[in-house]
Amino acid sequence: MRFITKVLGSAGILMIVAATIRWSFVYFDLSQLIQANIIGIIFIGFAFIYEWIKNKDVEDSIRDKKIKKMKEEIKKEILDYISS
Repeated sequence: MRFITKVLGSAGILMIVAATIRWSFVYFDLSQLIQANIIGIIFIGFAFIYEWIKNKDVEDSIRDKKIKKMKEEIKKEILDYISS
């Protein structure tokens, strides 16, 4: 799934760079440059949001595993205390 992030991020950066280069060589409306940059920033934003959501899910699953492990250790300690 890193492919989606790379494609969106690369597309956004390339769109911004290409629009800026094109605007500097062949003058066209500033609104077109701004529009291309906004679209590029949106693509980069999608990539960051996708990566953030994916990492948040990973952190949640790690946290859940740690909580489950702690509960098992507490149960084990309680059983050891009761049995002794």
